[in-house]
Amino acid sequence: WHFLTPLVDLTCCFESSSHRASVRIGDRVGNRATMAPVVDVWHFLTPLVRHPAAHAENPVLDNVLTGSILVWIGMIFFSVRTDPLRWVELLEYTVVFVAFVAACKAFFMRIGGSIVSAKNLKAPRNLRKFADQSWQLVIHIFMTALEVYLLSRDSVKWDWYNDPGSLGPGGMWDNQVDQANDDPELRSYYLAQLVVWTVTAVSHRFYDSRHKDYFVMYSHHVATVVLVGGSYMLGGLRVGLVVLFLHDSSDIFVDLLKMANYAGLDADAGYYITEVVFILQLGTWAFARLYIYPFMVVIPAWNCVGPFSSTLVQEWGLKLMCAFLTFLVVLHIWWYFLFCRILYRLVTSESAHDAGREEYEGDSHSEGDDGDEPDNVVTKTKTKSKKNK
Repeated sequence: WHFLTPLVDLTCCFESSSHRASVRIGDRVGNRATMAPVVDVWHFLTPLVRHPAAHAENPVLDNVLTGSILVWIGMIFFSVRTDPLRWVELLEYTVVFVAFVAACKAFFMRIGGSIVSAKNLKAPRNLRKFADQSWQLVIHIFMTALEVYLLSRDSVKWDWYNDPGSLGPGGMWDNQVDQANDDPELRSYYLAQLVVWTVTAVSHRFYDSRHKDYFVMYSHHVATVVLVGGSYMLGGLRVGLVVLFLHDSSDIFVDLLKMANYAGLDADAGYYITEVVFILQLGTWAFARLYIYPFMVVIPAWNCVGPFSSTLVQEWGLKLMCAFLTFLVVLHIWWYFLFCRILYRLVTSESAHDAGREEYEGDSHSEGDDGDEPDNVVTKTKTKSKKNK
């Protein structure tokens, strides 16, 4: 039924490298004992993406998360169906952002050769990952600067950040104004963030390298898309601005850490940049995401939802948003535990690159992209060559 692949939403593939190899050489026997069914509902995207198949570890969960994003995007477009200008604005941001991502990757691929260490350049995947991470660094810096501007305006003066539980006029939870329409700058910023996080989630599913925290990161992206879209529809843009500011600003050091690791700028190369950025990242993450975010944003949000809401639908909708905010706290704790495990490897005399590879990179460290074969393929080829000799 392969001829139906472009026409249907559900295909069943049988993944087995040994079976494919046997068919390739005309062997009708094959090693059928290793064949296993993998549900793949996005197979029609094969010519367009790097990862059309669902994650082999849990394809059902992978497809559910992807389907959730698509359904939520449909709901957001449906909510602005009566406002053509919002449609146009969303489409404009999408085109501009996709073009920006492509240009940013191309630029950092070009300059990456002079930044990435000679040792790491031996594996082309390191240069590709370096470029893949670059656009996230640029967008996090840009969005942080934009958030600082919005929070420091004369009409705000950081009140939303300093007093996140304020219910009075001009406060974060002021229900006497239409936060989505009375503040055009905040509205445009919010729509831009919605596009950014939607594209980020799609990129994570279909393009980016798959690390050990693939499902945790994918769940985070889905939750963020739901939060940005939901808070826009329910009128909670001000609290969303503070949440995004805490995330974008703390992600800058995460991006720098990953890029330094891919570039091989660690102690082994004599630079110590990876180690220094890692320590800075531990501090900023703990302050922004484990202290300010849960205690100064999430808890006041739960307390203010009732007084802020004007209808029962809005109240329960915002309670659902608070549940997603709490879910992000759990993910932050999980990630910080991962950072602590990497720190333990560092203090036990393991290199930063090796520590990141063991705790975070996972299978992505041996991806056969850009012409470089996976590590296990190279090993098997050498072993087979020796046996033939």
